This record gives sequence, C-alpha cells and structure tokens, in this order.
Amino acid sequence: METVDEFVIAERSYCDDESKLSVGLANIRAEVPDVEANKDRVLRAASVFKERGVNIGVFPEFCLSGYFWDDREECLAYMAEALAENHADWIESELQPLIGGDLEAIVLNNLTAAKEKDRFLNRTFAVGRDSDYLADENTYDKVFLPGIEKEYTESGRDDRLVLQTRHGRLGFTTCYDYLFSELLREYSMVEEVDAIVQIASWRAAGAVTTPA
Repeated sequence: METVDEFVIAERSYCDDESKLSVGLANIRAEVPDVEANKDRVLRAASVFKERGVNIGVFPEFCLSGYFWDDREECLAYMAEALAENHADWIESELQPLIGGDLEAIVLNNLTAAKEKDRFLNRTFAVGRDSDYLADENTYDKVFLPGIEKEYTESGRDDRLVLQTRHGRLGFTTCYDYLFSELLREYSMVEEVDAIVQIASWRAAGAVTTPA
C-alpha cells in the first residue's frame, strides 16, 4: 500500500502475464455540491491510472455530480449545472488527452438531460478517442431506480452498453441494476460479453485500486 497524490493505492495481480487486461478502480467519494472538486479528483485519479499502465479506468456512479438530496429546488438547480454535457470541454481538453498507450478508455457515470423537464438520465459512458462518447448508442442509462432516484431520473428501459476492447467485450450495469438477473442474462447470452462492470455509489472508504 502506498499513497500517491492523496490517493491510497492498492495493487492486486491475478495473472503473471503483464500483457493481459489491467483495470483501475477509482473508489472515490464525490463532494456535494461541488462538481469542480469532483472533476479535479477524477482527473488526478485518471492521471495515476495513466502512470500505472492501466488499460481501463473505472469511476463510480455520480462521480461528477454526487448524489441527490431532499431539497428539490436546490438539488435540481445544482444537478442541472453538473450534467455531463455541460462539462464536455473539460472531458475533451483534460481527460481525452490521457487516452493513448496502455490507457484505452476512462469509464464515467454521471447525469445527462432527459426529454422531460427537470428529469435526468443516470448515464454510464466510456471516454476514448472518439468525440461521440455521450451518444445514445455509446452509453448505458440505468434501468432500475431505487428510492429518491425515481424522483429525479428516468429509467433507461431496455438499455445495454458493450465496450469492445483488445482484451474482450465489457458490459455495464449500474448499482441497483445488479439485483435483476434478466439484464445480466441478456449481457451474457445475447451480447456474449466477457465481463460485466458494475458501476455503483455504495458507501465506502475512498481509495484508488489498480488490479492488473
């Protein structure tokens, strides 16, 4: 264990072949309401992944915005500012330049605008070299919504995202989705993914881990 730029690094190796997939998991806590602080933390963690030779960097649910709270008027105003599309310049000028070499993609989860006013989509997307990372066909919108999330977000319905990497096909689910086996079955039987990546905002101590 070591600390780099305030992050605790825990590395785990499950294979002797260093050419195999290396995944960086950023177990970081989002500040609410402070999207700028969250962007800074994401960028610094992604830079650690780049330096450590990670292939896919994965960040938690709501990594830019943070979670909802009960004061609806204040929460809506903040979340509207924190939408991923409002921070495209930062993604494209700060995060995308990290892509290259070993680092193939940075997987983020954040809110995007829904068609209905004052409603959002809980969207997972992979930042790579392409500029259309927020397009519907390149994203996964959380399907199963618990508790307060139903008041602010819309279901992604029958939504799936498969990321093709040089190491195999990755499918994505978000938090509460993981309790519903039909979605996982579709990923495995229909999409034939090699692994499913679960994005979540569970309460835990903050750390960055980079298992190879």
